[in-house]
Amino acid sequence: MYNKVVCVALNPSVDVTLEVDTISENIPNLVKRELKDAGGKGVNVAKLLTNFKVPNKLVGILGEDNHDTFLKELSDLGVKYDFVTFPGM
Repeated sequence: MYNKVVCVALNPSVDVTLEVDTISENIPNLVKRELKDAGGKGVNVAKLLTNFKVPNKLVGILGEDNHDTFLKELSDLGVKYDFVTFPGM
């Protein structure tokens, strides 16, 4: 019996979260802080499973243009992964 989960990420992304103090209509809202995280359905599931100590491996495809930052975050979180990279984002 196989006791690990394989998470497939065919379209990983970089999630951007903008933090503001207030949201106002008809005037610009100033961004207080910007956060960028590795994301996408498969990536988020692998991060959650890793956090709960469920053995898993994230596999998929990843563009070369942003893979260093993406893979560093996954490594820092302890996510085990194996990506095939290709030119582009």
